[in-house]
Amino acid sequence: MAGFDVFPFKTDHGSFAKGSVGYLIRNRSDNPFRLVYTSDFMTLPEIPEEIMSPDYLILPCWRLNEPTQNTPRHLSFQRAMEVMKLLKPAREIFLVHIGDTDPVPGDPANAIAKKREPADPLTPPGSSDPYPIPKNQEEWQAVVNRILSDYHLPFKCTVAWDNLSVTL
Repeated sequence: MAGFDVFPFKTDHGSFAKGSVGYLIRNRSDNPFRLVYTSDFMTLPEIPEEIMSPDYLILPCWRLNEPTQNTPRHLSFQRAMEVMKLLKPAREIFLVHIGDTDPVPGDPANAIAKKREPADPLTPPGSSDPYPIPKNQEEWQAVVNRILSDYHLPFKCTVAWDNLSVTL
């Protein structure tokens, strides 16, 4: 049976969650891989060399657009794109912890406290029309695929769904 090495690294999830961490998980087997997993966070205060170019990257994605006020300091897809470009995962990215905190035009739920107006909505290159706000997993996957294509980001990215199972 394969063993694993686990390397923790600092993440920033705000002053109320000091000590938040992500993990690099390396398996020691005939089919080795490196997986970087992060829970809730907004930034990486330090970028250890060990987490660069993992095979797999698991990122939370609470909202599509970076809000004017990011509380409680969760990663938006807009910000996640920068993490993807920085870490350069080789095989696949998994987006987890998908939220519904982007305002949706005409939605009465826009009045609830967790909804945040976008600071500068993500738009296709050369356009001022923002990408549509996804409302379910299928729409999230379609919007993510379109954004990655529009921005020429060469990553395979899967938006997680309930009971997603992946064989590594």
